[in-house]
Amino acid sequence: DVVLADACAGGGALDVALAGGRSFLPGVRGSLTFHSPPGTHIDSWTVWRSLAVAPPGGSSSDYVAAISERGSAIVQQGCSSAQSAPFGCLTVGSETDPLDPANRVDRAGTPVLSALELWVGCRSAVCDEPVGAAPARLRLHGSRLEVHDLSAPERPQLSGTLLAPGPISGSATLVVESADEGGGIAETTVSLDGEPWRTSAPAGTRGTCREPYTVLQPCPSAAARAFTLDTTTLPDGPHTVGGAIVDAAGNAVLWGPVAFEVRQPARDDGDDDGRRGGGGPPPGDGGRGGGQAPIPPPPPPVVPSPPTGNGAPAVERPRLRLLDRSLSRRPGRGVRITGTLHSAGGVPIVGARLTVLAHQLGTGDQRGRALATVTTDSTGRFSFVVRGHGAERYTVAFAPAEGAAATAAAAATVRAPATLSITRSQARLRRGQTVVLRGRLRGFGAAARGAVVELQAIVSGDWRTVGTVRADAQGRYAWRYRFVSVTRDTLFTFRALVRRTPGWPWPELRTRRIAVRVDAVDQLR
Repeated sequence: DVVLADACAGGGALDVALAGGRSFLPGVRGSLTFHSPPGTHIDSWTVWRSLAVAPPGGSSSDYVAAISERGSAIVQQGCSSAQSAPFGCLTVGSETDPLDPANRVDRAGTPVLSALELWVGCRSAVCDEPVGAAPARLRLHGSRLEVHDLSAPERPQLSGTLLAPGPISGSATLVVESADEGGGIAETTVSLDGEPWRTSAPAGTRGTCREPYTVLQPCPSAAARAFTLDTTTLPDGPHTVGGAIVDAAGNAVLWGPVAFEVRQPARDDGDDDGRRGGGGPPPGDGGRGGGQAPIPPPPPPVVPSPPTGNGAPAVERPRLRLLDRSLSRRPGRGVRITGTLHSAGGVPIVGARLTVLAHQLGTGDQRGRALATVTTDSTGRFSFVVRGHGAERYTVAFAPAEGAAATAAAAATVRAPATLSITRSQARLRRGQTVVLRGRLRGFGAAARGAVVELQAIVSGDWRTVGTVRADAQGRYAWRYRFVSVTRDTLFTFRALVRRTPGWPWPELRTRRIAVRVDAVDQLR
């Protein structure tokens, strides 16, 4: 029933057609379909095609050649033998001139599409054999599709000798493993003590994980990257590693910081056999050989005095607790974080100095910023006030001595209330006119820049995403849509949505509904 011809390798077209010389039962259909990978959707598409169907003749046959979007109720363009709506043609475009302007159909800002289908078929109870013409044929001369991936990679699994308990020395390894649904994992980055250190080469062995991408899933869906660190290049003491997993679309999930301690073994620089002295007396000579004076014994090694403890009583691993791990802040107001420091037996530790590090959430902040140290009082209690915008994580850490690695830490998250708004440029339009939906994210601070806002509409009774935009540094966004396929007066219902994704500190946000009426009358009439 269906004939497929592929001449693409020679610069030709890809054809799908109903076979000639026969009649067809209802529902016969041949199609070429572009499926977007799991976790993605088609943002826009352009195809160069030509369509042809047999004339109706004396029968009730209805042969169709068309382009359809899956995920949308809209059939973009087609031809029908019966000239039935929404089709009204027998031929479109040129089969011999691929670049004929009539061959091009494109659509940007589409609803969330899972697939784009080019098809031919029979829509009658019976489609009789046409006389002197092919029943239905669709010729694809070229196509370009943009696939949008909004899903960040999974949070990675970390392993390796760098994460072994206790101090490390010599060479240490760190293995970072993750997976991604969509375009795949493009690179893994690692920072050392807050500074960029290593970035993996583009993942994959097929050579496709490089822009511009030419395949559906250019990068591997799972990747494990091993990094080797020569700890002799670092000073003894505490250090941290962190980083990000980045997929082909640029979505990233952050990991770390993870603490480790470097401590190289002591080196023996003694000269027991005297050979490094170049000519000292042999053992047992008593220093008299050759009339030379005896070589004095080496001075005793300098033993550093033990470090003074941090607070009283001095302990190695205290209990550090924060009274609240999640707090809210009001615009322009400070938030007080309070905690306690006790020994394992519950004795308050007095006069201990604690470090505080702040990380801005939702922004990719790797280094953070150090705040002033805080000191515990006579009851082991401490508190400090923080000010800022958006959401931040504050980590309080205790080290048993100055320069030593932290042995106790606790973190609290402070968030500002986040809101999302939406407005429309017009409440009523005519076919061919454009509506602009605008809004703003408030309370996000620096995390507002680049936040993905989805615009949704009710399609066939369900909410479906019809467009995506990114907010600017002030949290503002704008999305434009031109109504071109409206065949009757229609009331469209929209809303905006910001999803919660890995590393995003707020819950999913949705706006109120707004309605836009579109009259099926061209604006020029």
